[in-house]
Amino acid sequence: MLRLRLVAMDPPDHSIQTTAVTIWADGDIVWIRSKGIPSTPDTVVETMTTAGDLIDGTARKALLFDGRNWPGPTGPDSWAAFIPRVEKLFLAVAFLLEPETAASIGSFPEAISRLLIPFQVFTDETEALAFLRGFLPDE
Repeated sequence: MLRLRLVAMDPPDHSIQTTAVTIWADGDIVWIRSKGIPSTPDTVVETMTTAGDLIDGTARKALLFDGRNWPGPTGPDSWAAFIPRVEKLFLAVAFLLEPETAASIGSFPEAISRLLIPFQVFTDETEALAFLRGFLPDE
């Protein structure tokens, strides 16, 4: 049976700290939790490289980006750093954001979802995890 948490998760002891995020894996879901720092091309590359190292040698995972305290990207270059990496690492992405931030990121998530992988913005963690469950392999 597939295991999926439907409640807020604290980072485990084995989580990895980067400049802008905390990263860990819980089964087939990689959690990336913002530390409240704006994304720059450098922090995006650091984050995605660290996520890639975490899942190295395994099948692509689902990603839950918990950006409820994320102020957003510093500009389009941050998204440009994200795009070529996300499809290689992840089956689907749930962006968990506060409503104000969700409204400010525009149509970028829809474009990713249309062109690369399923990618949706959520303001509710339970809904975000339920979305990701649809893309995880059966155990």
